[in-house]
Amino acid sequence: MIPAEAEAVGRDCVTATYLGCEWRVPLDVDTWPLPLIRRCVITTKDRKTVVDHVAVAMALEVLLGEQWRGFTDVARRRRDLAPGANALAAAAGIAASAERSPIGEFFDQAFGGLPRGRRGEIATLHTFPLAFTAYAVVVIWYLQHGRPERDVCRAWKRMPWYTSKDAPSFNDMLIALRRETWAGRLSRDPLNRRDRRKIRDWLSDALLAA
Repeated sequence: MIPAEAEAVGRDCVTATYLGCEWRVPLDVDTWPLPLIRRCVITTKDRKTVVDHVAVAMALEVLLGEQWRGFTDVARRRRDLAPGANALAAAAGIAASAERSPIGEFFDQAFGGLPRGRRGEIATLHTFPLAFTAYAVVVIWYLQHGRPERDVCRAWKRMPWYTSKDAPSFNDMLIALRRETWAGRLSRDPLNRRDRRKIRDWLSDALLAA
């Protein structure tokens, strides 16, 4: 029975077949030992993606519960663990990951694409604080060095249809910071305010908005 049919009739488990035996696993993947499953696929120092068989064994033991002893009776070799985990995942509707390495090879997998499918969530947790920090830095710099009236006028030149604009947006603040930073880098003498002013006036709005 496919997962959709099992869910439609109110079943909370599905049956997977592996090495000639049947194994029951919860249909709700959120009840699986996800912290352990995320550790099943790791990236080595040389950026190779490999299966951590110890983590796979630990995750299977928790997932299968009382069935674990019977599973180890038929899956006696270490190399049997990852395919078994993939079979259980497939029965619950978790497809294998289609990601490939830079040379076109499929990554080693355990529990289908589940370990790698949560990378976006983890990446978000890492980048969100950085985004807020960058936002705060730009705003703080603008409060100390920005010129709102001048930047609003420049925004009008870029967007003449925006007649109701009366305050700089974050994008205007970012453009002002870029303009100031690039002017200092392009001037041979960063202390020469005249050259820096000419460079700021010369830089096109299209380049600043890139």
